[in-house]
Amino acid sequence: MFKRNDANTGEIASKISRESLQKIIDEHSDWLKLAFPINPPELGSILFVTKLEYLHFEPDTEKNAEFGMVVSDNGVVGATALVFVPSGAKDIVDKLAEECHLKQTLTSLETQCGGEVKGTVICLETCQAYEDKDYVGLLRKELDAASEIHAAFDAKHSKVGTVNLLNNLYK
Repeated sequence: MFKRNDANTGEIASKISRESLQKIIDEHSDWLKLAFPINPPELGSILFVTKLEYLHFEPDTEKNAEFGMVVSDNGVVGATALVFVPSGAKDIVDKLAEECHLKQTLTSLETQCGGEVKGTVICLETCQAYEDKDYVGLLRKELDAASEIHAAFDAKHSKVGTVNLLNNLYK
């Protein structure tokens, strides 16, 4: 369903056209669609998506087929990550959003992705108070926490040399 990129490419997800994005949205109309900016990332969003995939839609399992992430850089807000999960995962999404200090706002995909993309999306926004000067330090702590989840997964599955792509992008 969602293209998986080789860890060595440095890409975090598939970058897709508006037409391809609309096709995915139409094919998964009953799924939750979650959006957050990635350049710069919304505080809490990297840890959120890492926990969502690695703890609830574990890679290298059949369950992971129910998790998808694509990047749209067509929007007015810059590059946006869109995460797709079944609607039945709403309780998980709500719990993780609270843990990661994210509020959820229903908005249009047109606003998030620009142009003719139709549908609605849950926009994840930080509700964590911080000053601009503290952003990099807070992001570093979040990346470290996400790296720990990746490391635990790798250790559990005896993987060697896997790349934490989000972490590498924001070092």
